[in-house]
Amino acid sequence: MMSNTTPASSAIFTSIPDRIPLDAVVRLLRETYGIECAALERLSGERDQNYRVVDTEGRAFVCKITHPSEPRIVTDLQTSVFRHLAAAIPALPVQHLVPTLMGTDATTVDDAVVRVFTYLRGTPMHLVAPSKDLRGALGTEHARLDRVLAQLSMNGPQHDLLWDLTHFARIRTLLKHIGNTKHRTMAERYFLLYEKSAAPYLGSLHAQLIHNDLNPHNVLVDPASGEIIGILDFGDLVCAPRIYDVAVAASYFMPSGEAPLSHVADYLRAYHSESPLSDQEIDVLYPLIIARLVMTVAITEWRAGLHPENRDYILRNNARAWAGLLQAVDLSYCQASSYLHEACAANPSPDSST
Repeated sequence: MMSNTTPASSAIFTSIPDRIPLDAVVRLLRETYGIECAALERLSGERDQNYRVVDTEGRAFVCKITHPSEPRIVTDLQTSVFRHLAAAIPALPVQHLVPTLMGTDATTVDDAVVRVFTYLRGTPMHLVAPSKDLRGALGTEHARLDRVLAQLSMNGPQHDLLWDLTHFARIRTLLKHIGNTKHRTMAERYFLLYEKSAAPYLGSLHAQLIHNDLNPHNVLVDPASGEIIGILDFGDLVCAPRIYDVAVAASYFMPSGEAPLSHVADYLRAYHSESPLSDQEIDVLYPLIIARLVMTVAITEWRAGLHPENRDYILRNNARAWAGLLQAVDLSYCQASSYLHEACAANPSPDSST
């Protein structure tokens, strides 16, 4: 069921908590985790307070202090996911939780949950020269991650996340924050594509727990080998149709400068080869990619107006999203759907005959 909460009423997006003083973070790490800080650096973040920590032995960690308004169900879900990933596939390129001295996964400061993670070294994907092999490597690793996440049961209550495509319809209320009239009209028109070609079919699709934010800022690469060596930021986890996760990742490959979907196809072939998608999932993929791009521009332009001091971070994917939407203007649904089906057929999965 869709929540009646409007985006503008979500405190986690509209309010900024007071920052915990650095000396308090140092003291917390020492007393709760036994980590003696040699260096502490604030990292950017959309909702949480994040720090890169280096201890006196040269080991690096990430300390994450959640937004006080974030429901505990969200942090508990993330914690259970990290436990599962560590047990199911220890070699999966994700961070691992560092236990407290008491052996717990987290501690609390006022209303915020504090967790410490291992630090993954690598170059963010958006800083690495793009290539077909790299896009394929991401598709393969993403499919493996989704297979492991699918093993987790989601029988408990679900949280309401603004970045969940399940609630795409309510993003309409944010379009007024798009200053460019031509762009705003284009974004409104794309709602019709979603409502006609995706929305009626989503209820019957395979749903599971998904990462929901596999963008190039959340992927680490070894520039020498081209391998994916890190998948970061599980803060947007939701239970939703698996194809949403594919659409989110694929949306960052739209502005390719070639055929509009050529880079999407590089990623999609690899994902499909590793974890087969159904024909119906492929049918709705293009309108979901467009919906994610519209969601990106609407949410980021709204939040940049609310928080101008964090504008650069908030808008880091905005220009890319607009480039993707502008490139898709002359591409019909039929053309896009046929192209994506052909891409998967050109590199069929091992199970495609079943």
